[in-house]
Amino acid sequence: MMKNLTGLQQMQAILNGEIPAPSINEVIPMNPIDVNEGNVMFEAFANEHHLNPMGGVHGGFAATVQGSVDLSRLFLQRIVGHFYKAETLKCSYST
Repeated sequence: MMKNLTGLQQMQAILNGEIPAPSINEVIPMNPIDVNEGNVMFEAFANEHHLNPMGGVHGGFAATVQGSVDLSRLFLQRIVGHFYKAETLKCSYST
């Protein structure tokens, strides 16, 4: 089924519960809450499984969510029968 859908149609189907979300959502609880042409909005929740040794949310959590949102925006432009690849993700953390 997914091979016959555009990226926008796939993201809308995930949003509407018509197809399952990617398995990464089991590790990083994030879901699209708004999907339209050219834009996607996610909701993500860190929990006790996402803490670093200092007790804060691990930077990898934020990087994963950011990467997922960025790639989802790119994915919205996917046409049937074509694929996309990841772009460079740069993150800077400071204290």
